[in-house]
Amino acid sequence: MPMKPIFNMEEIEKKILLILRILHESPEPVGARLISRRMQDHGVTLSERGVALVHCRGGLDESAPKAVYQGIKSCAAADKIAGGGKGCRYGCIGLGTCKATCPVGAITIDENGRRTVNRDRCTGCGLCLEVCPRGLLQVVPRDQEVLVVCNSRDKGSVCKQLCSVSCIACKKCEKACPEGAIRIADNRAWIDYEKCNQCGDCIEACPTGAIVRVAPPKQRRRKTGPMTPETLRRVESQVNRSLN
Repeated sequence: MPMKPIFNMEEIEKKILLILRILHESPEPVGARLISRRMQDHGVTLSERGVALVHCRGGLDESAPKAVYQGIKSCAAADKIAGGGKGCRYGCIGLGTCKATCPVGAITIDENGRRTVNRDRCTGCGLCLEVCPRGLLQVVPRDQEVLVVCNSRDKGSVCKQLCSVSCIACKKCEKACPEGAIRIADNRAWIDYEKCNQCGDCIEACPTGAIVRVAPPKQRRRKTGPMTPETLRRVESQVNRSLN
């Protein structure tokens, strides 16, 4: 039985060639917004103000591999061979296919194997989503700062053994959210971005750090006054915690 293609290579090539053309022809410095606008002019739809998010925070220190993969340096290939040695079957394989695919160099991988998306550079084109064999990447609203960075569907008892920063579906975040914007389903947390006011209560409640604030919010969506010094200190604490 023939194997079903994993990716739509025609669509991927179309986006890559278009972004390279924009980079080459532009007389002005090229940023994420300009590329997004030019791509839309050419009929390629991008998520409005979207930015890529990797739903996995487990590097080598947080999620030790179960074996050493020595095959082709491709996440798709490794995923076919016992998951490429990754202990968590839902976690990032870490071979950098998404990084190699990104035409604007928005994805980096540190020495611990943790992936980071440069939100200022990312255009939201979605190429990285199409090449990830585990579906770990998602385009989220660019102004959404509070995010779940775990994609595991295993039960909490299993997650604890595989990764120190995984969601264990304890429901503490769900109970802490004043807006009812977060829920537990399929053994992981999900945030409703339309309801979320980015208060960060879920971050404080999460015992494993599976929910993070990726950057200080420039403008709160809740219609309140300026941040109090206490709230500002809490936000800074959450950012520092996310980066460590």
